[in-house]
Amino acid sequence: MTVRVPLGRAFAIWVLMMGIETVHGVLRTTLLVPRVGDVPARQIGVFSGSLLVLAVTYLSMGWLRLDRGRERIAVGILWALLTLAFELVLGRLVLGYPWSRLTADYDLAHGGLMSLGLLVMIFAPSIAGAFEAPDITAHARGLQAPQSHPAGHGGSLRRVGH
Repeated sequence: MTVRVPLGRAFAIWVLMMGIETVHGVLRTTLLVPRVGDVPARQIGVFSGSLLVLAVTYLSMGWLRLDRGRERIAVGILWALLTLAFELVLGRLVLGYPWSRLTADYDLAHGGLMSLGLLVMIFAPSIAGAFEAPDITAHARGLQAPQSHPAGHGGSLRRVGH
């Protein structure tokens, strides 16, 4: 069984996520850090950021067209790897953080929760896919929803010519 991953679409959604996460990070730093401190704000940010990732993923599932569990996991792994690279490049080269600061965000033993955020990202397409409405999914993929027959028996999904 081959895994068909729409790389361009997956990358576009990831770029959107990083834009949203960047705004999220700025808001966290300006609004939350002064109230609770840096480390607790980053911990809270992992949970709110995970919700944002799940929301974006859910809203984009029809466009991504991920039909199988393997495709969903492959896209999630791609997103997590791209995010890890983005975080390291941004943190190290742009913000000038030392390696100790960057790795601390991923150290569960010391309160770093980013590894949990990456796990959510890996499974986000699978989680979002589990909540997809079948009729919306069918319509987004060019399938026609089952038609009701006079006897009350539903039809099967079939391709609609476009």
